Amino acid sequence: MPDSFISGGGPAGLSMADWMDAEIPEGRLLIGPTHGIPAGMRRYALGGGASGPIWRDARVIRYLQGLDAIGRLRLRHVVQGVDFRVSDTQLIDQAMRDLAMGSLSAFLIPRAVAPLSPPPVDPPRHDQGDEDPPGQPAQWSVTDRVVATLRRCVPLLPRDMQQAAKSVFTRETLYWLAGFLVVWAGGHLAGYGEAIDLILLGVGYAMVGWSVFQGLNDLGHGIALATTAKTQHDLDEAARRTAAGLTILTINAIIALIAKVKPASGGRKSMVAEEPQPTVSSFDSLSAQPKSAAPEPKPPPEPEVGPPPKAPIPDPGRRAYLNEKFGRTGDLNQDINIRGRQETATNFFKAQGVPEQNISSYMTGIDFTKPVDVQTLNSGKTLYQYQTPGAPQGNWYSPNPSVQPTELGISPLGFNRATQTIEPKVLNTYTTTQPVSVLRSTSAAVDDFWSVKGQSFPTEGGATQLFSTQKSAFNSTPQ
Repeated sequence: MPDSFISGGGPAGLSMADWMDAEIPEGRLLIGPTHGIPAGMRRYALGGGASGPIWRDARVIRYLQGLDAIGRLRLRHVVQGVDFRVSDTQLIDQAMRDLAMGSLSAFLIPRAVAPLSPPPVDPPRHDQGDEDPPGQPAQWSVTDRVVATLRRCVPLLPRDMQQAAKSVFTRETLYWLAGFLVVWAGGHLAGYGEAIDLILLGVGYAMVGWSVFQGLNDLGHGIALATTAKTQHDLDEAARRTAAGLTILTINAIIALIAKVKPASGGRKSMVAEEPQPTVSSFDSLSAQPKSAAPEPKPPPEPEVGPPPKAPIPDPGRRAYLNEKFGRTGDLNQDINIRGRQETATNFFKAQGVPEQNISSYMTGIDFTKPVDVQTLNSGKTLYQYQTPGAPQGNWYSPNPSVQPTELGISPLGFNRATQTIEPKVLNTYTTTQPVSVLRSTSAAVDDFWSVKGQSFPTEGGATQLFSTQKSAFNSTPQ
């Protein structure tokens, strides 16, 4: 399951008492303490996911500089250790440090989002007049699974929302909507998922406030469940979670999304079965109306139902640019695998006692296009770790003594606090003294900014790395 949509969720709302909520030219900027954030909000934080580490995100500095006098005053109440003697420049610098360290988190609710061009979707594999494709969901296309989930979730909505959902979920709209939700939940076709986030955030926040984050978390988790559904039971579970999200967001958020991403259809037959309306005889009907009443005009005939139009094919050059910009592969199955690996890593870090505010920085050191799994090492296993002279034992190890620091995503230099000098890191040997669980992954090519303060060292990554916080399970072996 994608790490950004979690099964547990969090409180549907969040108190804004300790948060800054300020208007800037781009929209509403929200900044507050990370420890109080429901898990469903973390996907949307500035400097997370596709946008890269926040200290590299020039947008955030621009947003902070765009605060007016009231906004800066509110920011001073949020940033710890800042009083009125601190200049605005120092205030912004301290806010950026707190954001980089993870004690603060920032969110942007956009003022306006341009309409989207529809992405290509996994085409349906059945006669669209059928209620469900034949066979089990494991045999269906991803789009078919999401369409079936959306159809199933309608009866689970509050009664006052069901009729509105039936009106919105026409046949054509369901397939358009399913395609975009697959893109959004799976991170497929870089840029689209983030753009849909912005639309839903902007509309949802205006209507339901902080609850929008929990609503999007539930909706995203339900759609992610649908994309991997193998059985009818899986679809029912996905529908329950999807309905929970739609209940919070309200159907108006979905209408806004459809308006942004889908051209006018000209009217299509609903794919959600309408409840039969009560009927009366022609005699009763005539007797119930005043004699002078004009006969009610007949509704115009519905247009013939046909398959949804094919989505225009995006420009390959732009797609390649977006894939590179947002760190996506452009392949649906690969991106779903990446989300699953991120969940594996997140769960392991939590189980190992890593503070929540540190997990995102640990995640940046992992190449999630490569396998990530949890393994158990037996006693007597020899591992290696590069350390600055005099530095304590770390959490990351290498099974190969020949690998270079830059291949492990770290600088070959470190700051020796005892001598106050920059020195080459040394390779230390450790041996496991008992069975120990480790997270096995491949290091990412990142810039090491932590080994030497004020310096950034580019690395190449690509080497196998093991992670464990159980330092007592490792004995240092003399060289």
